Amino acid sequence: MVGAGFSLLAGLDGALILLGVWSPVLTARLSQWHGPFMVLGFIGTVICLERAVALDRSWGYPAPLASGLGSILLASPAPVQVGLALLLLAQIGMLAIYIPLWRRSEDDATVIQAAGSLCAVGAAALLLAGMEVRSVIGWLSCYLVLTILGERLELSRLTMTRNRFLPTAALCLLAALVIQMASPDLGWPLLGLVLVVMSVWLIGNDVARVGMRRGGQAAYIGGMLMAGYVWLAIAGVVWIFSGPLGTGTGYDAAVHAVFLGFVMGMILGHAPIILPAVLRIRLDWSGWFWLPAVLLEASLVIRLGIGDGLGRPVAVQTGGTINVIALLSLIAVVVAHAHPRDSAHSQDSAHSQDRRTRA
Repeated sequence: MVGAGFSLLAGLDGALILLGVWSPVLTARLSQWHGPFMVLGFIGTVICLERAVALDRSWGYPAPLASGLGSILLASPAPVQVGLALLLLAQIGMLAIYIPLWRRSEDDATVIQAAGSLCAVGAAALLLAGMEVRSVIGWLSCYLVLTILGERLELSRLTMTRNRFLPTAALCLLAALVIQMASPDLGWPLLGLVLVVMSVWLIGNDVARVGMRRGGQAAYIGGMLMAGYVWLAIAGVVWIFSGPLGTGTGYDAAVHAVFLGFVMGMILGHAPIILPAVLRIRLDWSGWFWLPAVLLEASLVIRLGIGDGLGRPVAVQTGGTINVIALLSLIAVVVAHAHPRDSAHSQDSAHSQDRRTRA
């Protein structure tokens, strides 16, 4: 988690540099590798650690360790290839973790998540080979979308006897990624179309909608998930009509709709459940969790809707800065509400909480 936290701070600092506003640390490395810090370093390390906890075997922990160390080295004066190589090894380790996890259940959900991890391996390998970050956005996007899709499929079994849409959607997403590599003009619109169809289906069928009527933490989680699906659909629409994008307002809108609106929205929504399972802590729920959520959604409206949509650079800077504040406020809220677990039943509650992370 130290490596994940470092990656988050490095990625946020790099974001401020790219926005052209004040940042605590000024170095080209943080801005150049902003995306990998956030996706492979921060989110990737957390996912590796969560899966290692679910595996509950000591050999699973070198994967998140390599991921965290790789991120730290990527920001250090060490050669860039060293950090990228460790990030690649971490994702290969993730694939190894999914093998025994699949043997436990032999279900589609684990296969879909493993397919997402394979996309992360591809992204890390391409970066190590010298490709630019913008050239692997498709791989990074599919990595996180498939991972989250697999998580939601696990939960869908509580309400559906057999779900064939999500596995089919995952296959279509992988097919669109392959086509995008061979023919960007055709592949990007196809990838966008899959994201839109997937998002519409999830909005109508995800059980999180039920939680929105319960109030409290359930409403918070449901609201963040529904908002995340909307942002994913927006990214898909941009790619449908714009096709390949490497720079400009369309690129900024699509990328941040996926990674901030969808992925970070999912992280904020599941933080009260996942973090206690991973960190072995008790995390009390309160209305303060709405603070980073509201800040994140408002910042995206300002940045993507006004800044990118209307071509207002000041709005992009303002929204981007509030993006950073939103994620930092989440850390503050988590720290303020975290407490040590009762050692007498910490092990039993840890396993119980881990099963709840799928929700």
